[in-house]
Amino acid sequence: MKSEQKKKVAIYCRVSTYDQGHGESNSLDGQEDLLKRYCAQYNWEVYDVYRDTKTGTNLERDELNRLLRDAADKKFEIVAATKLDRISRSVVDFLDLDKRLGELNLDIVIATQHIDTTTPAGKMQRTIMLAFAEFERDMIAERTREKLFYQAQKGLWGGGTVPLGYDNVDKKLIVNQQEAALVKRIFEYYLLEPSTAKVAARLNNEGYKTKILLTRKGHNRGGGIFSKSTIKT
Repeated sequence: MKSEQKKKVAIYCRVSTYDQGHGESNSLDGQEDLLKRYCAQYNWEVYDVYRDTKTGTNLERDELNRLLRDAADKKFEIVAATKLDRISRSVVDFLDLDKRLGELNLDIVIATQHIDTTTPAGKMQRTIMLAFAEFERDMIAERTREKLFYQAQKGLWGGGTVPLGYDNVDKKLIVNQQEAALVKRIFEYYLLEPSTAKVAARLNNEGYKTKILLTRKGHNRGGGIFSKSTIKT
């Protein structure tokens, strides 16, 4: 008898910027290793590995798009990921992706959550877990907004890159007199010649440098030439 052909699997791994470095289970290499061992248990052949390092709040990701193109070309039968939120944190986005793969007769397998979308029970479990993932994301976003609003009410700096002309002192923006003079000069140059590119070129010719910031690790960042974008900022 002719032996059954091995199923080909597309392994999909994703980490966000925040996820990177927060443990082996969250790393791209950790996900890939786990999924390869999972495929070996079922004697599945790994067709290719697709690795993204972007947020899971939408489906606009380079490697995911490459996976979908290969799926349309029937290069594999199964898409495998470690967790549902590695594919998407949005219920709507995941169900849309699931529908697109289903129309191509492809299955989705979630290794650590034991979800198989070929069964009704697996489909129900998938939808419930995605709903919780989206709820968690929305709660985090709401807490972040509340924190920023509270800081603003207290006159505190909300975080991010401290703008030219100010220093962050005890979570408050305090005017840096030396930099403030440069900020005024930038406005004066722009009023004389309203072109951000020309203002940048003039500042660079005069030897001015962008703001130097001290990172949390104690390294200096900035101190380079001005560009159109820094002038606009």
